This record gives sequence, structure tokens and C-alpha cells, in this order.
Amino acid sequence: MMESAAFSYSTVEIANSFKGKSAVFALDYLSNAVVKLTGNKKITFRDSSFSRFRDVVKNTLDYFGRDYGCRVHVETGIPQGVGLGFDEAVSSSIMLSLCGALSRADGAIYELRIDKYVREQVFEIDGSFVNFLDLLRDVSSGDLRFDRFFSSLYGGFIVADNSRKTVLRRGEMESLYAAVLLPGDSRRGGVDTDFFLNEAQVVFDEALKGNLYSAMKLYGLFFFSNGLEDVLSRGALTATANKEGTVVALCRQRETAEKISDLVYETANKKAMVDGKPLRIIKVNEFLRLKGDMDFYWV
Repeated sequence: MMESAAFSYSTVEIANSFKGKSAVFALDYLSNAVVKLTGNKKITFRDSSFSRFRDVVKNTLDYFGRDYGCRVHVETGIPQGVGLGFDEAVSSSIMLSLCGALSRADGAIYELRIDKYVREQVFEIDGSFVNFLDLLRDVSSGDLRFDRFFSSLYGGFIVADNSRKTVLRRGEMESLYAAVLLPGDSRRGGVDTDFFLNEAQVVFDEALKGNLYSAMKLYGLFFFSNGLEDVLSRGALTATANKEGTVVALCRQRETAEKISDLVYETANKKAMVDGKPLRIIKVNEFLRLKGDMDFYWV
């Protein structure tokens, strides 16, 4: 049976209204997944600690009306419980690799070439192209947050209404280096956000306007003001902290980021992908003729 491998991104919070609206951006701190289709209708995980993501597999199969079994293998260095979107990154990599396997079994994967520099994988299953935005909305149930799920797949930043699973604003980040300081006991804590809902809405509105760096700093002040002052004084362009105690500082130079932390990543703007060559490369005009009356969203 067919198998496919894919990656997706971790995410960093920019702002949160604490009332269902928030903003995040993607880092190239990756989750990798391999999904192999089987004929026995069982969903199994090589590492049983990831078996709690069984619903992601089942919901994706249900979305396409499939009853395959799946063997799933996940590898990631993203730590859990530190506010870097572990659950959404793992879910996104599983969902994407499963789409790749289904496309290879019952359709095809193409490369859509927009111009000399812009290209994207396009998945066809049973003669219809996969609309990942619809799929994300269907799969991002339970504790999976829509904005993190979206950015882990598409890269860049997103400002979203998670309760309605609506994209309010999105775009690319600057190409920056991210110094990640994982939480220690001394950094946990922060304010009781219930007393700062109006202020949180002000910060969220700044993100919605596109003032991402200011929003990051203001949001981080809720949780760890001293840590932000420290990394900013060491040359960071902007920085933030989250309720779990993680500090992320964005820097223009790698050397600056490396002076702040041993964990250095980059902002990620490209859409996550499955491994392997496409069936063929198609240009926009040909793609428009191929898809006919089928809905397809360019996000």
C-alpha cells in the first residue's frame, strides 16, 4: 500500500484576546510524520505516545470517505507543554502525510507553478483537488487551535477567529532568526489574564493591524517582563513570552540569536510539503482548465 512522509511547523503566539481570537507565526522547528495505508482498517502508531492523535487520522479519512487502515510514525523535537503548538504541529504533519498517501493511492500530486519563484503542491483524490482550508476546519476539533493548525501547515503568520475558524489576516514574516528559551521553574507564572481582557484585546487589535512586533512585546509583558528586557537589551528585534514560560526572541542576525540561546530556528513562510516528486508540473492556465467546476482556494 502507499505511504507518504511530510513535515509541518511549530508556532509562536503573537497575541491572544483570551476570548477566541489569537495570532501566531510559524518556526522551522519541525514535526515529521510518515503514514502508510493498510488494508486492515486499523490505525496504529509506532510510538504509542502519539496514539492520542488517532482522531486526526480518523477525521481525515472520514473527510475523504475512506476506510483504509494506517500505520503512523511521528518524529519531532518540539517539546510538549511549552506553548509552541506541539499538538497542532503533530496533527498537521499526520494530516498532510495521510493526504499524500491517499493522493498517491487514489489520485496524484502535482506541482502548481505560479511563476519562476512561486510553486505549490496540489493534491488530487478521486478527481477532486484537496481544499486544505476546508480540511483544516474539519479536522481542527477538540483542543486543536485553528490558528496554530493553519500556520503549522501554511507557514507565515495568521490572525484568526478560532471559534469561527476564520482567517482575519495572514501574510509572510520577515526572514528572521528565533532564539528560543524554554521555560524553567523561575520563569513560570505571569498575570491572571481574566483581569486584563480589555488590554489583551488591545494587543490583539495591534496584531490585526499588522503591528506584529509591538503586539509580541506587549503580549509577552503579561507573562515575563524581565526576560523580555534581557533579550531585547542583547540585540533582539522583538520578543515575546507565553503563559508556559517560553521566551522567543526574533533577531536579524544568527550571531545575535546564538548569544541569547542555543536553540535557534528561523521563521517559516513556505507551505509544508510531502516528500517526493510530483506526478508532473502544471502551470496556472493548465491548472484552471484541469479543475473545471471544482472549488479550489488559493490561500
